[in-house]
Amino acid sequence: MKLAAIATILSASPAWASFDKWTPPGPYDARGPCPMLNTLANHGFLPHDGKDITREIAANALFDGLHINKTLGGFLFDFGVTTNPKPNATSFSLNDLGNHNILEHDASLSRTDAYFGSTIAFNQSIFDETKTHWTAETVTLQMSANARTARVKTSKATNPEYSMSNLGDGFSLGESVAYVIIIGDKKTATVKRSWLEWFFQHEQLPQHLGWKRAETSFEREDLDGHLQRMRELTAERTGQASAGGARKCRRQVPRCHISIVGSGNKILLRPRPRPLNRSSPAPSIDPGPCFCHHDSVLTNFAFLGQNRPFGSTICATTRFKLHDAF
Repeated sequence: MKLAAIATILSASPAWASFDKWTPPGPYDARGPCPMLNTLANHGFLPHDGKDITREIAANALFDGLHINKTLGGFLFDFGVTTNPKPNATSFSLNDLGNHNILEHDASLSRTDAYFGSTIAFNQSIFDETKTHWTAETVTLQMSANARTARVKTSKATNPEYSMSNLGDGFSLGESVAYVIIIGDKKTATVKRSWLEWFFQHEQLPQHLGWKRAETSFEREDLDGHLQRMRELTAERTGQASAGGARKCRRQVPRCHISIVGSGNKILLRPRPRPLNRSSPAPSIDPGPCFCHHDSVLTNFAFLGQNRPFGSTICATTRFKLHDAF
């Protein structure tokens, strides 16, 4: 009993976090569709059980493990917590990230589409398709764009219920940037292919292959600059803007949960998720969460466009009374 209690405490605590220590998930540990967060849990930077991740835990883990600025880490947490189906949630578990069409999306680089099964388990066949586009020992942002474009094409061709929300599209682009410039070099936007293959397939930081935590912190400006370049490369590859970027955000205010995120006048609208029953009609609106800013009387809401990196551009405005959202 004592050993079991100690194991439980250790699995829930990031106190043993280390680049040198790595433990795969146990049968009761939560993991999600994001290899990077799974990796941080396997190393103990996030709770090893993958559960009850708060803003502080997330920001510290991203900083300690990957040298991501803590403000940016907290900002990313704001998106992650929207996947927790509990109203007014202040934490999330890694498996929450697998809830389809919030942040998780079709055309993953290493997971199957929700139509075919679990979006959480690593899929070797899909990853094999992805890495065929890493055509040299050093992977560039162009190769990453090629791999993403190919996965979108395959998903569209094989999945009869393929969908990509604006927010999902933004995260898909961000993921394709992140594995290059966070695991690799943000200045040259390149990464060793051997590092990526080990990272994706084992969800472990490839220290034994020469990887080291970046000396300089990863900032919001680094993300935004490379995201813009990824959009351009995707457009060049397909002859059009990316799935989400090609659309403007024009939608009616849905019935949704409202919860305060952070401080000041920032509010998060969380539309009700699509029913799990496939025979149920899909909602007429994009089910992704939408950040917005409101005025002092809570009547004017300026929706921040999901077709830009992390809602950086206002693309639609509407008026409604607060109680109309419930």
